[in-house]
Amino acid sequence: MNTVIQILENWGIFGLIIVAFTEASIFIVPPDVLLLPMSTNRPHLSIWYSILTIFSSVLGALFGYWLGKKVGPPILKKFASDKMITKAEGLYKRHGILALIIVGITPIPFKVFAILGGVLNVPIRMFVIGAMIGRIIRFLPLSSAIYYLGDEVQPYIEEVTSTSTGFFSVITLGFIIVAFVVARQRIKIARKSGSQ
Repeated sequence: MNTVIQILENWGIFGLIIVAFTEASIFIVPPDVLLLPMSTNRPHLSIWYSILTIFSSVLGALFGYWLGKKVGPPILKKFASDKMITKAEGLYKRHGILALIIVGITPIPFKVFAILGGVLNVPIRMFVIGAMIGRIIRFLPLSSAIYYLGDEVQPYIEEVTSTSTGFFSVITLGFIIVAFVVARQRIKIARKSGSQ
C-alpha cells in the first residue's frame, strides 16, 4: 500500500485526483495522505488542491452510486460487512442527506455510503448535494488553514489528523480562520465605504 501511495504522490495533481475519485468508490486510501503534504509544500495552492479533491471525490461517489445501482448488494458486500451495511442503511433511512454529509466529513469509508446510495435508489439530486456538502466541510477548512497560516499550522494538522476527533478539530480551526478572514475583509470594505 505504501508503494502505491508513493507512486501516486509522484504523480502530483493527477495522483490526488485518482485517490480522491477512487476513495469515494472502490479504494481505501483517504485523499488526506496526498492533500495534506501537497498543501503544506505549496500553501498558496492549497485551496486549489482541496477544490480538485472535492470535485474528484464527488465524481467518485457518483461512480460508486452507479455501481450500486447497476450491480446491487453484491458489489457492496465486497467493501463492507453485513453489520456495517445494515447500520449504514439505517442511517440513510433515518437521516437521509444528513447521514451522507456526516459520513463525508468523517474518516468512515465514504464508498460504502456512495454505493449504498445507488442500491437504495437515493434521489440523485439529494445524493450529489449531500456528497458535495460533506466533502466541502471535510477538505476545504484544512486547506484554508494551511493557506492562511502556512508552516505555523502544519505540526498541528499532522498531530490532530492522526485521530478521528482530530478531523473535527481541524475543521473547526478552518472555519474559525475563514470566518476571521471574511470578517476582516468586510471591516475593510466598510471602512473604505465610510471614508468616501
